[in-house]
Amino acid sequence: MRFPFPRGVRPGPGWVLTLGFLLMFSIYEGGRVLHTRPAPCHLWRQTDCLSLTENYRSGRPFLEPEIHARIADGGTTGNSAGEFPLVYWAIGQVWKVTGPSEFVYRLFGILLHFAATWALYLALRRVLGASFWAVASALLLFTSPVIVYYSLGFLTDVPALDLVLIGWYFVVRHAQERRSRWWALAMACLALATLLKVSAGISLVALLTILLVATLKPAVLGEHRRLLPDARPAWAWSVLAVSAIFVWYVYAEAYNDRHNGRYTFNSIWPIWDMTPEEVDRAWTFGRRILVFQVFDTTVWMVLAVALVAAAVHVRRLPGPVALLNILLLLGVVAYAILWFHALDGHDYYFINPLILPLVLWTTFLWWLRRDHPLVFQATWLKTLFAGLLVYNVAYAANNMRMRYAERTPIDPTMVLPIHHTHELPYWSAMDHYDLRGTQDLGPTLDALGIPKDALVIFLDDHTINGSLYLMGRKGFTRYGNDWSDPGMFDRLIDRGARVLLFAQDRWLNDPLLAPYLTRPLAQHKGIRIYGLGGSEGATMGKNSEVGL
Repeated sequence: MRFPFPRGVRPGPGWVLTLGFLLMFSIYEGGRVLHTRPAPCHLWRQTDCLSLTENYRSGRPFLEPEIHARIADGGTTGNSAGEFPLVYWAIGQVWKVTGPSEFVYRLFGILLHFAATWALYLALRRVLGASFWAVASALLLFTSPVIVYYSLGFLTDVPALDLVLIGWYFVVRHAQERRSRWWALAMACLALATLLKVSAGISLVALLTILLVATLKPAVLGEHRRLLPDARPAWAWSVLAVSAIFVWYVYAEAYNDRHNGRYTFNSIWPIWDMTPEEVDRAWTFGRRILVFQVFDTTVWMVLAVALVAAAVHVRRLPGPVALLNILLLLGVVAYAILWFHALDGHDYYFINPLILPLVLWTTFLWWLRRDHPLVFQATWLKTLFAGLLVYNVAYAANNMRMRYAERTPIDPTMVLPIHHTHELPYWSAMDHYDLRGTQDLGPTLDALGIPKDALVIFLDDHTINGSLYLMGRKGFTRYGNDWSDPGMFDRLIDRGARVLLFAQDRWLNDPLLAPYLTRPLAQHKGIRIYGLGGSEGATMGKNSEVGL
């Protein structure tokens, strides 16, 4: 891990970490990705996040989140709440200055992840006292395909994990320095992480469980009780953190109940609510695709060694450390059961459980340093790990190329043959499908004289906000609407729908739709646009040069 510097200048590990991160970012084509529109992988959830952000840019109050889709208040509003909307609101305020900018959103995500990588490096250096292992281990996290993809994306999963990592850095500082402010900052970070994504609460639950043991049965932890703060200040900050989480999710549930609209659900997705066929499909996807989006097999093999070593020598570990690993393992297993349905296609659900392998790996290195210092310091081991890091950078870069492929099916000669068996056909089948033309449809609608506040219907969109956000209009998609209902279109027109759009030609022969296809306005990249209802619908597009 050497970089060219002027003679006599010896860069510190912080420089190596920074340059390594930038090099990896470049290899992942991050500069290009920063300027792209949302990729097709989980376009649904990406556009939900972007929709909330855009509505905050438009002046929506912080405690009244809104989306583009009219799914609430009987189809008249988009009032809906999910995770704590701090990220959406903050970027929305920036957008008031810059204008809607997905570049700004992506840049925020990667900068926050670099801050978290730095915090992880600092924590590892304090625990291990070894710069190489601190730098290399922190960078290895940035080879996880889900981390790379979503740190440059719009979901809150990676920002939540980032806050968890920063929070653990403060926990480590407190354990070493015994200053209450570090515990307070740790609780603040872990609480905010859980507010952004409830799965990030695995760390908070584990830490508070250890604190409870230290409070009720301090003898169990012995001399290691001193790693934790005194009960009174510790519980004061902890209760405040848990209360903040509780207050938001109670409020969000009440907000959604009041408006009867949900773009997400703040609840479990358990295995016992699934049919045998759903369980089999989820398990098949999990073992064929999802597991390799978290890490490549090579990393899982290294982690397996760490797990065996930690299990065999568990009695040699400090009590709080052993208990932490056990609690995180139980937490991740419980999480997988409670959200088992997410195994089927929802790779981002398994970003925050990554805290388990990170803690396990740190524990293994700490044990290795204490009990086998010659191996820990051995050049051959560091060389092997550096090789592992380099290989997984290539693996993640290959994954990003498949995720952002502009043409499908993907030409096998355009990617390295280091992907897993089922990945290439999976990514080859991933596309924007009928929504591809909506990515630059907004200017066409503007040219047709369709006002920004005119509600639209997009027939082929099964997401909540996908087509609506991409074209910059509010309205209705297939989500929550039944196009086979004879009275559906009249009801949507009564609610304000003025434009009808679709990409599939089959709608031209739909008898229920025929009465609403009398005012063709234009066609854009295969998407047909029709005016609906009233004088406004009749006049839109009259002077437009955009033709059929």
